[in-house]
Amino acid sequence: MISEFVEKIKNKLEDFKNLKNLQIETIDMSPLFLQVISYPEIAVFAAFNGHPHKTYEEALRKFQELYSKYPVEWLDYDLSLVLCILPNRSPIPEELRIKIVQDGYFCRKFVIDLNEDIDKQLTSLPFLPLSFGKIFKKSLSAQTFLMEHGLNTKLAKYLSTPHKRRANKILEECLNGLLGNPKWEKQKVKILNNVPPLSPHPTSVRLKKIIISNFRAYTKQHVCDLDADLIILYGRNGLGKSSFFDAIEFACTGRVASLERKTKGDIRRLKKVLKHWDCRDFKDAYIILEGIKGKESYKIERNLEEENFGSLNGVKKERKEILSYLTDCNLSDLRIERLVHLFRATHFFGQEYQPLTENVHKESVISGEEI
Repeated sequence: MISEFVEKIKNKLEDFKNLKNLQIETIDMSPLFLQVISYPEIAVFAAFNGHPHKTYEEALRKFQELYSKYPVEWLDYDLSLVLCILPNRSPIPEELRIKIVQDGYFCRKFVIDLNEDIDKQLTSLPFLPLSFGKIFKKSLSAQTFLMEHGLNTKLAKYLSTPHKRRANKILEECLNGLLGNPKWEKQKVKILNNVPPLSPHPTSVRLKKIIISNFRAYTKQHVCDLDADLIILYGRNGLGKSSFFDAIEFACTGRVASLERKTKGDIRRLKKVLKHWDCRDFKDAYIILEGIKGKESYKIERNLEEENFGSLNGVKKERKEILSYLTDCNLSDLRIERLVHLFRATHFFGQEYQPLTENVHKESVISGEEI
Protein backbone atom coordinates (compact mmCIF):
# COMPACT_ATOMS: atom_id res chain seq x y z
CA MET A 1 0.00 0.00 0.00
CA ILE A 2 2.77 2.46 0.95
CA SER A 3 4.88 1.75 -2.13
CA GLU A 4 1.91 2.43 -4.42
CA PHE A 5 1.37 5.89 -3.00
CA VAL A 6 5.06 6.69 -2.76
CA GLU A 7 5.20 6.52 -6.55
CA LYS A 8 2.03 8.59 -6.92
CA ILE A 9 3.31 11.31 -4.61
CA LYS A 10 6.73 11.32 -6.31
CA ASN A 11 5.11 11.71 -9.75
CA LYS A 12 2.88 14.54 -8.52
CA LEU A 13 5.79 16.39 -6.90
CA GLU A 14 7.80 16.18 -10.09
CA ASP A 15 4.99 18.13 -11.80
CA PHE A 16 5.93 21.20 -9.77
CA LYS A 17 8.36 22.70 -12.27
CA ASN A 18 9.25 25.64 -10.01
CA LEU A 19 10.88 23.47 -7.34
CA LYS A 20 14.62 24.21 -7.37
CA ASN A 21 17.09 21.32 -7.60
CA LEU A 22 14.37 18.89 -6.63
CA GLN A 23 15.55 15.71 -4.90
CA ILE A 24 13.04 12.99 -4.01
CA GLU A 25 14.21 9.91 -2.15
CA THR A 26 12.44 7.01 -0.47
CA ILE A 27 13.63 6.37 3.08
CA ASP A 28 13.36 3.23 5.16
CA MET A 29 12.68 4.68 8.61
CA SER A 30 9.09 3.67 9.31
CA PRO A 31 6.76 5.53 9.63
CA LEU A 32 8.85 7.91 7.45
CA PHE A 33 8.76 6.90 3.80
CA LEU A 34 9.72 9.87 1.60
CA GLN A 35 12.20 12.74 1.72
CA VAL A 36 11.82 15.80 -0.52
CA ILE A 37 14.56 18.44 -0.78
CA SER A 38 14.20 21.65 -2.76
CA TYR A 39 15.97 24.71 -1.37
CA PRO A 40 14.98 26.22 1.01
CA GLU A 41 12.66 23.36 2.02
CA ILE A 42 13.15 19.83 3.33
CA ALA A 43 9.94 17.86 3.75
CA VAL A 44 9.64 14.35 5.12
CA PHE A 45 6.47 12.32 4.56
CA ALA A 46 5.19 9.77 7.10
CA ALA A 47 2.20 7.41 7.11
CA PHE A 48 -0.29 7.00 9.94
CA ASN A 49 -0.81 3.41 11.07
CA GLY A 50 -3.46 2.05 13.42
CA HIS A 51 -2.15 4.12 16.34
CA PRO A 52 -2.13 7.78 15.22
CA HIS A 53 -0.78 9.27 18.48
CA LYS A 54 2.14 6.84 18.56
CA THR A 55 2.74 7.32 14.83
CA TYR A 56 3.04 11.08 15.27
CA GLU A 57 5.49 10.78 18.17
CA GLU A 58 7.54 8.13 16.35
CA ALA A 59 7.61 10.12 13.07
CA LEU A 60 8.83 13.25 14.87
CA ARG A 61 11.52 11.26 16.70
CA LYS A 62 12.73 9.60 13.48
CA PHE A 63 12.81 12.97 11.69
CA GLN A 64 15.02 14.34 14.48
CA GLU A 65 17.30 11.31 14.10
CA LEU A 66 17.51 11.95 10.36
CA TYR A 67 18.31 15.62 10.92
CA SER A 68 21.10 14.70 13.36
CA LYS A 69 22.95 13.04 10.47
CA TYR A 70 23.11 16.32 8.48
CA PRO A 71 23.24 19.15 11.07
CA VAL A 72 25.51 21.35 8.93
CA GLU A 73 24.11 20.54 5.47
CA TRP A 74 20.51 21.15 6.57
CA LEU A 75 21.17 24.17 8.78
CA ASP A 76 19.77 26.75 6.32
CA TYR A 77 16.71 24.71 5.33
CA ASP A 78 13.14 25.00 6.59
CA LEU A 79 11.87 21.66 7.86
CA SER A 80 8.38 20.20 7.38
CA LEU A 81 6.83 16.93 8.48
CA VAL A 82 3.86 15.75 6.41
CA LEU A 83 1.76 13.02 7.99
CA CYS A 84 -0.41 11.09 5.53
CA ILE A 85 -3.70 9.29 6.16
CA LEU A 86 -3.58 6.29 3.84
CA PRO A 87 -6.59 5.18 1.76
CA ASN A 88 -9.12 2.96 3.49
CA ARG A 89 -7.76 3.95 6.90
CA SER A 90 -9.87 5.60 9.57
CA PRO A 91 -9.50 9.39 9.88
CA ILE A 92 -7.46 10.62 12.82
CA PRO A 93 -9.24 12.41 15.71
CA GLU A 94 -9.79 16.08 14.96
CA GLU A 95 -8.18 17.14 18.26
CA LEU A 96 -5.02 15.27 17.25
CA ARG A 97 -4.98 16.94 13.83
CA ILE A 98 -5.24 20.36 15.48
CA LYS A 99 -2.51 19.48 17.98
CA ILE A 100 -0.18 18.37 15.20
CA VAL A 101 -0.54 21.41 12.93
CA GLN A 102 -0.28 23.85 15.85
CA ASP A 103 2.84 22.22 17.33
CA GLY A 104 5.73 24.49 16.36
CA TYR A 105 8.46 22.39 18.02
CA PHE A 106 11.41 21.41 15.75
CA CYS A 107 9.57 21.76 12.41
CA ARG A 108 6.33 22.71 10.71
CA LYS A 109 3.75 19.92 10.60
CA PHE A 110 0.92 19.13 8.21
CA VAL A 111 -1.70 16.40 7.81
CA ILE A 112 -2.98 15.32 4.40
CA ASP A 113 -5.61 12.71 3.58
CA LEU A 114 -4.79 10.41 0.66
CA ASN A 115 -8.42 9.30 0.57
CA GLU A 116 -9.02 12.68 -1.05
CA ASP A 117 -7.72 14.07 -4.35
CA ILE A 118 -3.91 13.92 -4.14
CA ASP A 119 -3.45 17.08 -6.28
CA LYS A 120 -5.58 19.14 -3.91
CA GLN A 121 -3.94 17.68 -0.83
CA LEU A 122 -0.43 18.45 -2.08
CA THR A 123 -1.27 21.98 -3.27
CA SER A 124 -2.55 22.70 0.24
CA LEU A 125 1.03 22.39 1.52
CA PRO A 126 2.43 25.94 1.75
CA PHE A 127 6.02 24.97 0.95
CA LEU A 128 5.04 23.85 -2.56
CA PRO A 129 4.95 26.60 -5.22
CA LEU A 130 1.47 27.75 -6.09
CA SER A 131 0.22 26.66 -9.49
CA PHE A 132 -2.79 28.75 -10.43
CA GLY A 133 -3.77 26.24 -13.06
CA LYS A 134 -4.08 23.58 -10.38
CA ILE A 135 -5.55 25.65 -7.61
CA PHE A 136 -8.25 27.47 -9.54
CA LYS A 137 -9.17 24.59 -11.83
CA LYS A 138 -12.31 23.33 -10.13
CA SER A 139 -15.88 22.51 -10.99
CA LEU A 140 -17.94 25.61 -11.49
CA SER A 141 -20.37 26.68 -8.81
CA ALA A 142 -24.04 27.12 -9.68
CA GLN A 143 -23.61 30.90 -9.53
CA THR A 144 -20.71 30.83 -11.99
CA PHE A 145 -22.62 28.52 -14.32
CA LEU A 146 -25.52 31.00 -14.45
CA MET A 147 -23.18 33.93 -14.95
CA GLU A 148 -21.46 32.15 -17.83
CA HIS A 149 -24.83 32.12 -19.58
CA GLY A 150 -25.31 35.84 -19.27
CA LEU A 151 -27.16 36.33 -15.98
CA ASN A 152 -26.41 39.33 -13.80
CA THR A 153 -24.06 38.59 -10.88
CA LYS A 154 -26.64 39.41 -8.19
CA LEU A 155 -29.40 37.49 -9.94
CA ALA A 156 -27.15 34.43 -10.29
CA LYS A 157 -26.31 34.68 -6.61
CA TYR A 158 -29.94 34.97 -5.54
CA LEU A 159 -30.95 31.97 -7.65
CA SER A 160 -28.10 29.74 -6.51
CA THR A 161 -27.97 30.57 -2.80
CA PRO A 162 -30.80 29.15 -0.64
CA HIS A 163 -32.82 31.76 1.28
CA LYS A 164 -30.71 34.60 -0.12
CA ARG A 165 -33.77 36.39 -1.59
CA ARG A 166 -37.48 35.61 -1.64
CA ALA A 167 -38.92 34.64 -5.03
CA ASN A 168 -41.38 37.54 -5.13
CA LYS A 169 -38.57 39.98 -4.31
CA ILE A 170 -36.38 38.57 -7.11
CA LEU A 171 -39.28 38.93 -9.56
CA GLU A 172 -39.96 42.50 -8.41
CA GLU A 173 -36.32 43.55 -8.86
CA CYS A 174 -36.17 41.88 -12.30
CA LEU A 175 -39.27 43.76 -13.43
CA ASN A 176 -37.77 47.02 -12.14
CA GLY A 177 -34.57 46.41 -14.10
CA LEU A 178 -32.39 46.13 -11.00
CA LEU A 179 -30.98 42.73 -11.93
CA GLY A 180 -30.07 43.35 -15.54
CA ASN A 181 -31.73 41.58 -18.44
CA PRO A 182 -32.54 38.03 -17.26
CA LYS A 183 -31.93 36.45 -20.64
CA TRP A 184 -30.36 33.00 -21.05
CA GLU A 185 -27.44 33.04 -23.46
CA LYS A 186 -26.70 29.76 -25.25
CA GLN A 187 -23.18 30.92 -26.05
CA LYS A 188 -21.11 30.84 -22.87
CA VAL A 189 -19.62 34.11 -21.70
CA LYS A 190 -16.07 33.67 -20.43
CA ILE A 191 -15.95 35.24 -16.99
CA LEU A 192 -13.11 33.29 -15.39
CA ASN A 193 -9.48 32.75 -16.22
CA ASN A 194 -7.12 30.32 -14.52
CA VAL A 195 -5.25 33.28 -13.06
CA PRO A 196 -7.20 35.76 -10.92
CA PRO A 197 -7.91 38.91 -12.94
CA LEU A 198 -5.79 41.29 -10.96
CA SER A 199 -5.28 44.73 -12.31
CA PRO A 200 -2.05 44.89 -14.38
CA HIS A 201 -1.11 47.91 -12.29
CA PRO A 202 -2.71 47.39 -8.84
CA THR A 203 -3.74 50.64 -7.22
CA SER A 204 -1.71 51.56 -4.16
CA VAL A 205 -3.63 51.65 -0.88
CA ARG A 206 -2.57 53.82 2.02
CA LEU A 207 -3.99 54.19 5.53
CA LYS A 208 -4.24 57.73 6.87
CA LYS A 209 -6.31 57.32 10.02
CA ILE A 210 -7.81 54.60 12.21
CA ILE A 211 -10.51 54.98 14.85
CA ILE A 212 -10.79 52.13 17.37
CA SER A 213 -13.64 51.92 19.85
CA ASN A 214 -14.19 49.25 22.55
CA PHE A 215 -12.12 46.71 20.64
CA ARG A 216 -9.68 44.34 22.36
CA ALA A 217 -7.37 46.44 24.59
CA TYR A 218 -8.97 49.75 23.52
CA THR A 219 -11.79 51.09 25.67
CA LYS A 220 -14.00 53.93 24.40
CA GLN A 221 -12.77 55.70 21.24
CA HIS A 222 -9.15 56.17 20.15
CA VAL A 223 -8.08 58.09 17.03
CA CYS A 224 -4.65 57.38 15.51
CA ASP A 225 -3.08 59.52 12.80
CA LEU A 226 -1.26 57.28 10.28
CA ASP A 227 -0.49 59.87 7.61
CA ALA A 228 3.27 59.22 7.47
CA ASP A 229 5.69 57.02 5.54
CA LEU A 230 6.77 55.16 8.67
CA ILE A 231 4.75 54.39 11.80
CA ILE A 232 6.41 52.87 14.88
CA LEU A 233 4.38 51.37 17.74
CA TYR A 234 6.23 50.81 20.98
CA GLY A 235 5.25 49.99 24.54
CA ARG A 236 5.15 47.28 27.17
CA ASN A 237 3.22 44.05 26.73
CA GLY A 238 -0.52 44.46 27.12
CA LEU A 239 -0.71 48.09 26.02
CA GLY A 240 -2.44 47.33 22.71
CA LYS A 241 0.19 46.87 19.99
CA SER A 242 -1.25 43.56 18.81
CA SER A 243 -4.79 44.88 19.28
CA PHE A 244 -3.94 47.73 16.91
CA PHE A 245 -3.10 45.28 14.09
CA ASP A 246 -6.06 43.09 15.00
CA ALA A 247 -8.26 46.14 14.51
CA ILE A 248 -6.91 46.75 10.99
CA GLU A 249 -7.33 43.09 10.08
CA PHE A 250 -10.89 42.97 11.45
CA ALA A 251 -11.92 46.13 9.60
CA CYS A 252 -10.68 44.67 6.30
CA THR A 253 -11.68 41.00 6.66
CA GLY A 254 -14.26 40.75 9.43
CA ARG A 255 -12.02 38.22 11.18
CA VAL A 256 -8.74 38.01 13.17
CA ALA A 257 -6.62 35.02 12.13
CA SER A 258 -4.82 34.30 15.40
CA LEU A 259 -7.95 34.52 17.54
CA GLU A 260 -10.14 32.73 15.00
CA ARG A 261 -8.01 29.61 15.43
CA LYS A 262 -8.03 29.86 19.21
CA THR A 263 -11.83 30.09 19.24
CA LYS A 264 -12.01 27.18 16.74
CA GLY A 265 -14.10 29.13 14.24
CA ASP A 266 -16.88 29.90 16.74
CA ILE A 267 -17.93 33.42 15.69
CA ARG A 268 -19.82 34.13 18.92
CA ARG A 269 -16.75 33.28 21.00
CA LEU A 270 -14.56 35.34 18.66
CA LYS A 271 -16.81 38.39 19.04
CA LYS A 272 -16.74 38.11 22.82
CA VAL A 273 -12.94 37.98 22.77
CA LEU A 274 -12.71 40.99 20.43
CA LYS A 275 -15.12 43.18 22.43
CA HIS A 276 -13.56 45.14 25.28
CA TRP A 277 -14.83 43.77 28.60
CA ASP A 278 -16.21 47.16 29.67
CA CYS A 279 -18.35 47.40 26.52
CA ARG A 280 -21.93 46.10 26.79
CA ASP A 281 -23.17 46.28 23.20
CA PHE A 282 -21.44 44.74 20.16
CA LYS A 283 -22.42 47.68 17.96
CA ASP A 284 -20.37 50.01 20.20
CA ALA A 285 -17.24 48.01 19.36
CA TYR A 286 -16.19 49.29 15.93
CA ILE A 287 -13.28 50.17 13.68
CA ILE A 288 -13.07 52.96 11.10
CA LEU A 289 -10.27 53.09 8.52
CA GLU A 290 -9.67 56.16 6.37
CA GLY A 291 -7.14 56.38 3.59
CA ILE A 292 -6.26 56.85 -0.06
CA LYS A 293 -6.58 54.30 -2.88
CA GLY A 294 -4.91 55.67 -5.96
CA LYS A 295 -6.21 59.23 -6.08
CA GLU A 296 -9.52 58.70 -4.30
CA SER A 297 -10.30 58.69 -0.60
CA TYR A 298 -11.97 55.72 1.04
CA LYS A 299 -13.59 55.02 4.40
CA ILE A 300 -14.24 51.53 5.76
CA GLU A 301 -16.38 50.97 8.86
CA ARG A 302 -17.15 47.68 10.61
CA ASN A 303 -18.61 46.78 14.02
CA LEU A 304 -18.91 43.56 15.98
CA GLU A 305 -22.68 43.42 15.72
CA GLU A 306 -22.51 42.78 11.96
CA GLU A 307 -19.04 41.33 11.46
CA ASN A 308 -19.92 39.91 8.01
CA PHE A 309 -20.85 43.35 6.68
CA GLY A 310 -19.05 46.65 6.62
CA SER A 311 -19.48 50.07 5.13
CA LEU A 312 -17.38 51.31 2.20
CA ASN A 313 -17.76 55.06 1.67
CA GLY A 314 -21.12 54.94 3.41
CA VAL A 315 -22.52 52.00 1.40
CA LYS A 316 -23.15 48.66 3.13
CA LYS A 317 -20.94 45.94 1.65
CA GLU A 318 -20.22 42.26 2.24
CA ARG A 319 -16.74 41.13 3.35
CA LYS A 320 -15.85 39.95 -0.15
CA GLU A 321 -16.78 43.27 -1.77
CA ILE A 322 -14.55 45.26 0.59
CA LEU A 323 -11.59 42.90 0.09
CA SER A 324 -12.08 42.98 -3.69
CA TYR A 325 -11.95 46.78 -3.54
CA LEU A 326 -8.75 46.82 -1.47
CA THR A 327 -6.91 44.18 -3.52
CA ASP A 328 -8.22 44.91 -7.04
CA CYS A 329 -9.09 41.19 -7.22
CA ASN A 330 -12.45 40.67 -8.92
CA LEU A 331 -12.53 36.89 -9.27
CA SER A 332 -16.26 36.33 -8.87
CA ASP A 333 -16.08 32.62 -8.02
CA LEU A 334 -13.27 32.90 -5.44
CA ARG A 335 -14.52 31.86 -2.01
CA ILE A 336 -14.33 34.50 0.71
CA GLU A 337 -12.04 32.29 2.84
CA ARG A 338 -9.48 32.05 0.03
CA LEU A 339 -9.69 35.78 -0.69
CA VAL A 340 -9.02 36.46 3.01
CA HIS A 341 -5.96 34.19 2.87
CA LEU A 342 -4.68 36.00 -0.24
CA PHE A 343 -5.19 39.37 1.46
CA ARG A 344 -3.28 38.27 4.56
CA ALA A 345 -0.43 36.88 2.47
CA THR A 346 -0.07 39.88 0.15
CA HIS A 347 -1.33 42.99 1.97
CA PHE A 348 -1.26 42.31 5.69
CA PHE A 349 2.07 41.14 7.13
CA GLY A 350 0.89 40.49 10.67
CA GLN A 351 2.44 38.40 13.42
CA GLU A 352 0.93 35.27 11.90
CA TYR A 353 3.15 35.60 8.81
CA GLN A 354 6.57 36.25 10.33
CA PRO A 355 8.37 33.73 8.04
CA LEU A 356 7.68 36.07 5.11
CA THR A 357 9.90 38.73 6.65
CA GLU A 358 12.35 36.56 8.59
CA ASN A 359 15.38 37.87 6.67
CA VAL A 360 14.57 41.44 7.69
CA HIS A 361 15.76 40.60 11.21
CA LYS A 362 18.95 38.98 9.93
CA GLU A 363 19.99 41.12 6.97
CA SER A 364 17.51 44.04 6.81
CA VAL A 365 16.42 42.88 3.35
CA ILE A 366 13.64 40.82 1.77
CA SER A 367 14.93 38.56 -0.98
CA GLY A 368 13.60 38.67 -4.52
CA GLU A 369 12.43 35.07 -4.20
CA GLU A 370 10.19 35.91 -1.24
CA ILE A 371 8.78 38.93 -3.05
